[in-house]
Amino acid sequence: MFLLLFLSAISSGDLKITKKTLENDLRVIFIEDHTLPIFGGIVQFDVGSAYERPGITGVSHLLEHMLFKGSKKLGTTNYEEEAPTLECIHKLYLKLSSADSVEKVKILEDIEALKEGQKDYIVPSDIWSIYFTHGGYRMNAFTSNTTTQYFVVLPSNKKEAWVKIESDRFQNPILREFYSERDVVNEERRMYESMPWAVLYFHLMSNSYIASPVRWSIIGWASDILNVTPEEVMEYYKTYYVPERCVIVLVGNV
Repeated sequence: MFLLLFLSAISSGDLKITKKTLENDLRVIFIEDHTLPIFGGIVQFDVGSAYERPGITGVSHLLEHMLFKGSKKLGTTNYEEEAPTLECIHKLYLKLSSADSVEKVKILEDIEALKEGQKDYIVPSDIWSIYFTHGGYRMNAFTSNTTTQYFVVLPSNKKEAWVKIESDRFQNPILREFYSERDVVNEERRMYESMPWAVLYFHLMSNSYIASPVRWSIIGWASDILNVTPEEVMEYYKTYYVPERCVIVLVGNV
């Protein structure tokens, strides 16, 4: 959809399309149109909610969110100092499941204190801010049943910056603010549950595709969203965010 909208906005109708497959099976497509001095950078992975299983429904969409949180270089002022706090937060969340009501109160207080301290290292929306300083716009992403796509529009002389940012965040992701973002995704689901058309669509899909993974919603079931772990998300990432499932499209003045 982004590609069609972008082409309709810039294209003079004279397009040169070049397709290449690299040695690691990563596919690259160049769609040249030199009408304007801009380009759209698209990174798509051939994975979506249809590749999930019961227990981790919604993981494709959650991972999409997490890949905006940065890496060891992006989204942090000092990852080496931030990392111990990330580990402590994770260990405390693991303790919650077996803690009694009194212990849970103390654990949650400790978690909030650690999250407050982590703010000293987090650079919010760092990827977007960097793109903005380079003249970027329309940065976004979406998840479907079979694909997850990330895109941004930049001046044509910023291709090197785009390559550096995208390669780093897709090869070296850090699940920063994981538990907070998990709650954000669940609130997004709750928002859809208040929309009659969305509820109708959820029920239609779940009753129409009894034996197919297409039956569960892209955003996932609430019980799965709230219980999926960083380890499960990283396992999913390592399984599906691989070169042979990736296609990169550069469109415009490239």
